[in-house]
Amino acid sequence: MKRFAAVAAVLLATVAAGAVAQVADPAAQQPAAVVGARKAIMVAIGAQSGLLRSAVRDDDLAAARTAAATLAALAGALPPLYAHEHAGAYPVAGSRYRYAGGDVERLVAQIAALHAAARAAAQASSTSAIDVRAVTATCSRCHRSFRR
Repeated sequence: MKRFAAVAAVLLATVAAGAVAQVADPAAQQPAAVVGARKAIMVAIGAQSGLLRSAVRDDDLAAARTAAATLAALAGALPPLYAHEHAGAYPVAGSRYRYAGGDVERLVAQIAALHAAARAAAQASSTSAIDVRAVTATCSRCHRSFRR
């Protein structure tokens, strides 16, 4: 589990970093590229959330910290990608969901909450001190409010 989590974390972070690098200035990019980067990061966040849950369940502090730190990095990369809504770029090919639009400031606040919860988890001294629900609750709130 430890090796798999570490390899997965590195791969997902690399993919997400590449997605962000491709749209360093979201306003200057094609809407489809920005929306694709959002989707890539959200998929990586979902995968890391699963790794975090598994690591905490298995009492693997190193893997939990790695997953949480990766989650924090991914969450930190998202806010610039919402500088423009790009509603016309939805739905994304291959996705059954789309960004429903709405209060972008509230969305960015939820992303900040995910970032803070993941950072706290990455600094935990034991797996029992990691509040997985604090991390995953931010995901659930966004999905209810901004995903259709």
